[in-house]
Amino acid sequence: MATGKDIWDSLPVDEQRSVWDETERNFWSKFRSLKNAENRKIETDFLHLLIRDFMDLTSLAAHKERLEEFRSRIAKDHAKVEAELARITNEYEEKANQLGRTEQDYRTSFQKRTENLHDIWFKMRRFFRKKRGEDLDAPDHLGPESEGILLPGMLLELFSGFDGPTPRIEPTNGTAVAADRPEEENDRDHMEGVEHHDNGRDESLVDIVDADGNVIGPVEQIEPWNRWVEGIQELEIRRPVKIRRGRHFTTTHLAGIYERTEAKGVKWLSCMIQATGAIQTKRCLSCDKNQGAFDDCIIVGGNLFQKCGNCEWNRRGCHGSSRDTIDILSSTERAQRKKQLEDGAPKTSTGRSSETAHQTLSRF
Repeated sequence: MATGKDIWDSLPVDEQRSVWDETERNFWSKFRSLKNAENRKIETDFLHLLIRDFMDLTSLAAHKERLEEFRSRIAKDHAKVEAELARITNEYEEKANQLGRTEQDYRTSFQKRTENLHDIWFKMRRFFRKKRGEDLDAPDHLGPESEGILLPGMLLELFSGFDGPTPRIEPTNGTAVAADRPEEENDRDHMEGVEHHDNGRDESLVDIVDADGNVIGPVEQIEPWNRWVEGIQELEIRRPVKIRRGRHFTTTHLAGIYERTEAKGVKWLSCMIQATGAIQTKRCLSCDKNQGAFDDCIIVGGNLFQKCGNCEWNRRGCHGSSRDTIDILSSTERAQRKKQLEDGAPKTSTGRSSETAHQTLSRF
């Protein structure tokens, strides 16, 4: 009695190939339907999260603006409005961070789904090519898109619209308030008449220079009032802070970098990033368009300093650079040795210096 294999072997080669072709078409059709349904559910879930977070964020931003107008009109309620505004500001920042986490979760999901799809495609294409008797060493130029199997890119495009400047937070009597204003507009007018205080500055760290190397003034050391300020003051100064050609930057602007904006004090921090970080072999998208105060695209790295100085200054996402970073531990150790020499202190042991540097590194 003939077996299934005997029956199969008795079929003409063309008929065998036709059977496998039909089998592959059926496989990809079912696979496409399955993946489309799966991707629609995932995309819908993320879209719901995004809409919810974005609507909350928009509502909070509008609430902040109304509170600012109310405070300016009703002086007698100043203290009450300031307290409410501080609460809303914190909630706004938390929601903005939550939106960022949602974006990161989606990008991670998208990357994993892409890798999984290509892995399945490669294995199954190889399987069917082998069954058809094709040369497996011959290049295969087809991808999943040839079968109409694609991951939706709508949310990636939607997320890309969130990389612009975030509302600016100005300090008023120790309480943060918002003032929506593009960084590049009316910068000079904003700096005129600003009252500046000592802020705990006691020594110069690095000079700010114009495009021709002329010194505008120093960036001074300040008290370590947050982890960003504390961490970056431990690093080695590698170069002066160079303002890009065509950017108006005077001593008045320099005095304004000590404003404690947002949770970081981004202007002072941006200058220090330019002085301590690594120049990017490939500039980020913003620096490539000369959107910022500084000449070079420079990134420090680590968990705290992932943006270049220009993007930190403009309070926007930093994308498209080569992501060159410094060795933070080595930079910290060199800065410590230099400070010891300048202070005339006896040289400490390598072990003690390394231990101190590791303690500093743990903050990044």
